[in-house]
Amino acid sequence: MRELYRLELNHLGEDLERMARYVARTINSAADALRTGDLALIDQAIDADERIDDLADQIEASTMSLLARQAPVAFDLRMVIGAMKLAQTFERMGDLARHICHIAKSLSPEQMNNEQLSSLLLEMATQVSHTSHAMADLVANEDSDLATRIIDADDKIDELHLQVRKLVRDESVPLTRQQVISATLLSRFLERLGDHATKAAWRILFIRRGISTSYSDT
Repeated sequence: MRELYRLELNHLGEDLERMARYVARTINSAADALRTGDLALIDQAIDADERIDDLADQIEASTMSLLARQAPVAFDLRMVIGAMKLAQTFERMGDLARHICHIAKSLSPEQMNNEQLSSLLLEMATQVSHTSHAMADLVANEDSDLATRIIDADDKIDELHLQVRKLVRDESVPLTRQQVISATLLSRFLERLGDHATKAAWRILFIRRGISTSYSDT
C-alpha cells in the first residue's frame, strides 16, 4: 500500500513538471508571437492552453484522491496541497499567455509602430519567457538559489510595467486609443505572469523547506 502511495506521489510530481514545461513553452510562443505576429504560432499557443487546462484537472483529481485515501501529513501534505496550488497558478499562467496571443492576433503592424512602446513590451515578454523556463526548471530541480533568482527577476518585470504605464499616460507621446488599450492590457498580462512565477517559486520553497510565503492565493 505504501509503495503504491509513493508511486502516486511520484506521478503527481511528474505531472506537475510536465505542466510547468507546457506553460513555459506556451509563454515562450506567446512572446515570439508578439514579436513576429506569426499567426500559426499564435494559434499553436492558444491551442496549448487546452492541454494545460487538462493537466490542471488531472492534478486536481490526483491530489483530491490522495487526500481522501492516504491522509498525508508533514512534508507529504505540503507536497499534495502545494501541487494543487501550483497547478492552479500554472493554469492561470496559461490563460494569461492565451490572452496575450489573442491581442497579438488582433494587432495590425501600425497599431504597435511606436518604437519605445514596442521595445518595452518585447523586453517584458523576453523577461517573462526566461522566468517561466526558470520556473519549470525549479519544479524539476527544486533549487533554492534558482527560486531566489526568479523572485528577484520580478522586480525588473515590475519596473518595465511601470515604464509602460508612464509612457501610455504621457500626452506628449503620439499614441492612438487602440495602442494605449493594447499596450495597457499586454503590460498587465505580462506583469501578472511575472507575479505568478514568483508565487510558484515561493510555493516550491514552502513545499521543500516549509518556508512561508507572503503571496496570497488570489
